[in-house]
Amino acid sequence: MIQLHAALDREEVRVMLLPTRGRDLLVPASAVAEIVSADAVQPRSGAPEWLLGELQWRGRRVPAVAFTPSPAGQGRGRAHARVVVCFMPEGNPALPFVALYSRGMPRLERAASANLVAEQDPHPFALTALALGERHAWLPDFAALERALLAVVGQG
Repeated sequence: MIQLHAALDREEVRVMLLPTRGRDLLVPASAVAEIVSADAVQPRSGAPEWLLGELQWRGRRVPAVAFTPSPAGQGRGRAHARVVVCFMPEGNPALPFVALYSRGMPRLERAASANLVAEQDPHPFALTALALGERHAWLPDFAALERALLAVVGQG
């Protein structure tokens, strides 16, 4: 899978902008396996707030994660909400995919280091915060996300 951080130093990269509450997510388009309705996510009892539940997808249970909490009544049932199933780059067979929550339909964009500006807005599952034009986004840290997910799954 293409590593967005390294690729931006060399070339323009196709990315998906996933709208979330406040700050979007910026995911390499090559990491996206499929986009599905968030209504397909089944809640997981006792899970942390960021773990929405699991998606039954292609015979697998895929954890669904939200980078920002949904306001009351705006969660999975939101009419345009989606989850974006992404390949996990670490290659762990116990967790080959993750589904990232999106408040609406993700948009395909082109990103290059020349049009990205680093910002200060830390998140435990983000490598960095960026501005892409007028859009503000986090670049997911899939390794940190994998560690957190495996810790939760190990408890359940």
